[in-house]
Amino acid sequence: MKKIVTTLFMVLLMVLAACGPAPAADPAVLTATAVAAEEAAAPEATAEPAPAVVEEPAETEAGEEAAVTAPINTDEEITFTLLTEGDGETPVLGDWVVIHIVGKLEDGTELFNTTTVDSPIVYPYGDELMLAGVNEAVALMQVGDKASVIIPPALGLGAEGGGTIPPNSTLIFDMELVSIPRVEVTEMEPGDGELPQPGSTLVVHYVGTLEDGTEFDSSYSRNQPFEFTLGLGQVIPGWEIGMAQIRPGGKSRLVIPSELGYGNQEIPGIPANSTLIFEVELLEVK
Repeated sequence: MKKIVTTLFMVLLMVLAACGPAPAADPAVLTATAVAAEEAAAPEATAEPAPAVVEEPAETEAGEEAAVTAPINTDEEITFTLLTEGDGETPVLGDWVVIHIVGKLEDGTELFNTTTVDSPIVYPYGDELMLAGVNEAVALMQVGDKASVIIPPALGLGAEGGGTIPPNSTLIFDMELVSIPRVEVTEMEPGDGELPQPGSTLVVHYVGTLEDGTEFDSSYSRNQPFEFTLGLGQVIPGWEIGMAQIRPGGKSRLVIPSELGYGNQEIPGIPANSTLIFEVELLEVK
């Protein structure tokens, strides 16, 4: 199963060289440099973002405005203003999060708007390829929160800038933490040995169906197992998460929400916003 829709934060890398003055569909400004993408191709552990010291916000009613400043381990800090208070859970490092962002420069120039194309950003919170300022903001949010975040250059694109982003630009992001989607993994047959690690090549047989039982793909029918490298964005996020929980020789059922699948894109055999169900067999870990 080849990945048709890549994890958006990886796609974003390419906008740095090409985002125009009009709002862009892919908010490439969110990643630091294309060089970072090449470095990410090597299987390395994800670095945790610098810990933030957060001032406790005053009690607020939903919809009221409350400012929270999060000092970090640099000479600059983000300014986080809570606009609407949600009531969902708070992400922990490694959680995949779904966020909408409207990005602007200080003069009001809009860089991108994920809400206009209904294409939220889905990425693993804490990933080093994401702007440090975004990770710091997500650390202060719970599902349903909407906030205005001022990101100084040191936590944005820095002295280099990128695309139409001038060097040393302060970024203004209106952010909404939409959800923290999960993959439901049900073991059907236990495997043996160690769990796969990032950088491992996995050899997998699978059958993919929709919630109504309609089959859209099967490696068994082709008599050809599928191989991919874990952690490089070669498969949908739901596979990255689910396959990391299966031992060699094991069989499991993965229920993948649309946010961790193909999102609002309609592809042959899979309608937009579909929950995907895979029965997978991990044949080998190389």
